[in-house]
Amino acid sequence: MQQTLDLIRVSLEAAADPAHRDGAIRYFKEAVHPLGVRSAEMNKIIASAWRRVSSWDKDEILELCERLWDAGSLEEGSLACKLALKLGKRLEETDFARFEDWMDTRVANWAHCDDLGTHAVGTLLMAFPALFPRLAAWTVSENRWVRRGSMVSLVYPLRRNILPMEDAVRLAEPLLSDPDDLVQKGMGWMLKEGTRHHALEVVQFLLAHKEQMSRIALRTAIEKLPETLRQIALSP
Repeated sequence: MQQTLDLIRVSLEAAADPAHRDGAIRYFKEAVHPLGVRSAEMNKIIASAWRRVSSWDKDEILELCERLWDAGSLEEGSLACKLALKLGKRLEETDFARFEDWMDTRVANWAHCDDLGTHAVGTLLMAFPALFPRLAAWTVSENRWVRRGSMVSLVYPLRRNILPMEDAVRLAEPLLSDPDDLVQKGMGWMLKEGTRHHALEVVQFLLAHKEQMSRIALRTAIEKLPETLRQIALSP
């Protein structure tokens, strides 16, 4: 495993662009530690790493992911998220606890929160719907990334119309007055995805609660609504 980690690190450092690194540092409000690898190069490194480890035992791959998290760079955390997602149907219901721990103890920026939540966690939720109620505890966490994660993890299940909208909005209720803009934006994104298949239910939710939620959450939620419904949602 150490050899694989060393090869990944060498590849990342060889692809690092100082100008891109400096731009990433300015882009994030929270402290991040990017190496400066651009998306096209990251995709090549992810593909190469997966070819190397795809035959490994699932738990060994997840251990590699944790070693990548521990390395501390923005790119290595992203690589951990991507390798976890590539496990796909090999993921089991019991892996939720590990991803929950990652969200709470390793995620430290919105990019990792969204990558882990929408992809690996979202994949598990779609495969094992009985896990959805576990997100209720996330909504009241002291950790902003866990709270945001409770919302962004619903994006793909809603996009594929797997989760009942009434369950999604029930999870959102504890976050209506959340003071964190990034949590509010995550809730708005979740509601926007809900409008794909449940536009009327989302509008009803917005009308009942728009005085509690932030303007940014409301504006994000209505982005994909038809103009008539958007005006209804914004009406006094």
